[in-house]
Amino acid sequence: MPPGFDRVEFFGVVLARMSFCGMFHQVDQYEMAMAMKAFGVVQTDRPAMEASRDRNYQILRDKFKTARDHADFCIENRSWPFFIKAGRKGSPLWVGSDPEKQPEKIEFFGNMLGALVFCKISMDGVKWGMFLSDMGVRSESMRAMGEVATKRGLALAAENSPEQAAACKDVRSNPNFNRFSK
Repeated sequence: MPPGFDRVEFFGVVLARMSFCGMFHQVDQYEMAMAMKAFGVVQTDRPAMEASRDRNYQILRDKFKTARDHADFCIENRSWPFFIKAGRKGSPLWVGSDPEKQPEKIEFFGNMLGALVFCKISMDGVKWGMFLSDMGVRSESMRAMGEVATKRGLALAAENSPEQAAACKDVRSNPNFNRFSK
C-alpha cells in the first residue's frame, strides 16, 4: 500500500458512494470482500469505517443538491477505478456475487471453512449457506470446497497442534466469520 494510505477512510468513501448512487446491485460482493482483505480491513475497523461512510455520504448530499447533479455524479462514479474493478457483469435481481471465479472461491471459502472447523467455531448452517450463495459459490462447487476444507484443517492441525489457541484467535478476528457464526 502507498505510504499514508488510510484503508478505513478509503472504504468509508467507497461505501458512501455506493449508498449515494444506489450501487449495491452493481458491486460484486466477493470482489468487495477480497478488496477489503487485500487492504487489511479487520473487524475492529468497522465502527470507524461506518463513521467515515456517514460523514462522506453527508458531504455528497451537501455537494450534489439537485437531481441532475446527483445523476451526473453517479454516472461519472461508475467509472471510478474501484467500481470498475469490483463491478458485476450485468445487473442481477439480488445483491451478491457473480458465479464466476469458482476455483478461487472454492479455495478461499474452503480454507475459511477448514479454519472454522479446526477451531471448533460453531456455525449457523443457514447463514453459512446464504453467505456462500451471496458470494456466488455454485452448489456443484461444494464437494471441491469440502475437500479444500479438509486439507486446510489437516494442515492447521499439523502446523499448530501446540499453538492452536493462537491460531484460532487469528481465525476469530476475521470479520467475515461473524456473519455466519452462532
